[in-house]
Amino acid sequence: MLSSFKNYKAYEDNQLGDKTEGHSMNIVNGANDKMIGTYTMVGQNEFCFCTSTILDDELKKTFKRDSVFRIIDPLNFMIEITRSLPRVQSVLFGNCLYVNEKIISTKIPKNLDIEELKDDKETDKISFQKMIQAAGPSLTRHRFFLKHTDYQPQSEYRMLWSTDRKVEDGLVIHCPEARQFCEEIK
Repeated sequence: MLSSFKNYKAYEDNQLGDKTEGHSMNIVNGANDKMIGTYTMVGQNEFCFCTSTILDDELKKTFKRDSVFRIIDPLNFMIEITRSLPRVQSVLFGNCLYVNEKIISTKIPKNLDIEELKDDKETDKISFQKMIQAAGPSLTRHRFFLKHTDYQPQSEYRMLWSTDRKVEDGLVIHCPEARQFCEEIK
C-alpha cells in the first residue's frame, strides 16, 4: 500500500497523521542582503511509502502492528515498486529531517537580482520556478522530508514517487518482485 501526503493530513491519529505534511516556509538569501520568502506545499503529485530505520517494539505498539517487514535492499525494492507504477517522473528517498519549525533557509553565493526572478508573463510577480532554480536542489528536495521534532522517535525513512498528476488517495499495488528484498519480522 502506497499512500499520499493528502492521506497523512487526514488521519486523526497524530502518530500516523500530520496536518502540516508537505508544508514549509522557504527563505532564499542573496549575497547582497536581499531575501525572498515563500510558503509552499509539496507532495500533491507523490505516492509515499514511509517506514522507520529502527526496529522497536514500542514503535510497533504505537502504530498498532503485530508484525513488520524489514527492507534488506532498499534500492532494488524501490526499483521494483517503480516498475509497477504508472507515470513516474522521478523518485526521491531519504531520512526525514526533524526540525522545530518547518523553515528552510538557503544562501546563494551571488547577488539576488529580483529582476532576474520575475515571471516571464506576469512581470509584476516573482517566478517560483526561477527562485527554486536560483536556490538550488536542496530547497526543492528538503521540503519533502521535513517533519516536526515531535515525530523524531519514529526515525522515518521516506520513498516518494513523483507522477505527472495529482495523487489524491493511496494505491494498492501488486508487486511480488519487491518481496525478495524484504523479510518479515514477527
